[in-house]
Amino acid sequence: MYKNNRTKTAELQKLLLQAAMQGDEEAIRLYEAAAEELALIIGAVYRKLEFSGDTIVSYSGGLFHAGDFILKPLVRKLEENGICLCPPKYSPVQGAALLAAREYSRDGEFLSRIKAGLE
Repeated sequence: MYKNNRTKTAELQKLLLQAAMQGDEEAIRLYEAAAEELALIIGAVYRKLEFSGDTIVSYSGGLFHAGDFILKPLVRKLEENGICLCPPKYSPVQGAALLAAREYSRDGEFLSRIKAGLE
């Protein structure tokens, strides 16, 4: 019913958020379970890319409209592994443009001008 249907999944998440905001313990536990799964995914990428020490990651997507219901347990889980979750500074498109500019431009001034334009 909801498999591969982003619209229906987003609608379900809105209902889940309403329930959590009304104090529904099961809804809150679902956000905690989602945070656990996200932490496992982030941890796997962390290990695969052979990061070490403190690492900063960010997030995007509709799930994070749930605010502290998803962010607090996710922060807690990531901190156990030395990973810091920070709010996004730019939109996903802006971040991708900055990464592409940094990767393909040897001109530091060009990247500085792009960053200045985004702020």
